[in-house]
Amino acid sequence: MALNFPGPYILEIEYSVDGLTHRQALNCDVDSDQPPGSALSTFDFKTRGGSTVQADTAVEAYAALMKELYTDDCTIDVAHLWYVTPESFDRTWRTSYAIGETGTDAVNTYNKAAEFMFTFRTVEGGHMRLVYEETYTGNDFSKNSVGVLTPSGAYDNVVQFVISTDNWILARDTSYPIAGLYFLRGQNEVLFRKRWR
Repeated sequence: MALNFPGPYILEIEYSVDGLTHRQALNCDVDSDQPPGSALSTFDFKTRGGSTVQADTAVEAYAALMKELYTDDCTIDVAHLWYVTPESFDRTWRTSYAIGETGTDAVNTYNKAAEFMFTFRTVEGGHMRLVYEETYTGNDFSKNSVGVLTPSGAYDNVVQFVISTDNWILARDTSYPIAGLYFLRGQNEVLFRKRWR
């Protein structure tokens, strides 16, 4: 099986839930590289539809979707953009961007040490997954197709963005996701040990 490297760029989003910092790494590509330390607004992400979106605008829009998955115990703090050396895991920092979003005041409390995962089919036939730690969804270890999302609103909004032509997030096979497959809920053992050991 071919080894899929990250990149060509990685957008790493740092968010905190009740004192623990989590990181979500999203593969992406930019229209034109900029020197390290350049403002995020000087980068443009390539989209599946063939256009570009200004990187800071893209990050703010994604953070607005993401925050709906969280209670107000969560803050979405900062994004770091990294360039990845081709066919390697070596990355070089390009820029950072302060986000400063807070999760919604959801009725539910967040689920400690829980994780929520979406899986997608990509243009090249591969798989992509997006993982969100300690959201407010139930921790019932279920596997469901994306057609039966519950709660549907905030989660479905993420899926619809990721499979749209406006999406800028790449899978490891460097192609874009085009269809949602499953969402899975469960417990993250690393987070469990951090919370209670």
